[in-house]
Amino acid sequence: MPHKCSVPGCKGNYANGPKVAVFKFPLNDEERLVRWLNGIKRDNFVPTKNSRVCERYFEPHLILRESSAYDEKTGKTITCQRDKPDLVPGATPTLLPGCPSYLSSSSSSAPRSCPTSKAQLREEQQVLQALEASEESFREEDSLWSCDSLNDIKDKLHFLQLNLPWTTLMDVSTVHLCFTSPDPAPSIISSITISSDMQATVSLHGGLGCSHNFRDTRDRAIGLCYEYNE
Repeated sequence: MPHKCSVPGCKGNYANGPKVAVFKFPLNDEERLVRWLNGIKRDNFVPTKNSRVCERYFEPHLILRESSAYDEKTGKTITCQRDKPDLVPGATPTLLPGCPSYLSSSSSSAPRSCPTSKAQLREEQQVLQALEASEESFREEDSLWSCDSLNDIKDKLHFLQLNLPWTTLMDVSTVHLCFTSPDPAPSIISSITISSDMQATVSLHGGLGCSHNFRDTRDRAIGLCYEYNE
């Protein structure tokens, strides 16, 4: 059962009130505790380990609801939702919903750092799990598209989803991808020739372009032929 908010008059997590995230009083930091009690206008209150203040009394930027990390391998920022919202270090309740604005104080002072908590460790674990899942997804996708031999290319040509009339010609040592036009007579507009040494050569209207090493069915050569025929 969720803890109820200790602020006078607040119905947070009561049967007839809103469901809210709640946060423990900083019982081990006397200075912060005084600021919390001043912030909720309850100076004579003696909080216990079960006492809580709900999210409605904290400015939104003081509440951490997501964890993010940059994955250098994939170039993506991984974001995951926290199991429970947490506060930035040193956060103080300063809002009093339903009361005149002059009763609410400003939290302009910079938060102070605090020791690593169980919540922070849980957050780090969630980020690591998200990173591991991202890396595994990247490895699976890379394995799906990458080609180490001509036989790999032959096996993976069906991954190419091009909206073009194209024909594949294959023999033991070569794969030709030919993009054709039926008008006025069938003709090859552009093509890619991939040899057994994994060299890909692009040809546009019969003119040969430069060759390069072909290692992925998402190769830029495929994109060039697609763009040329658009």
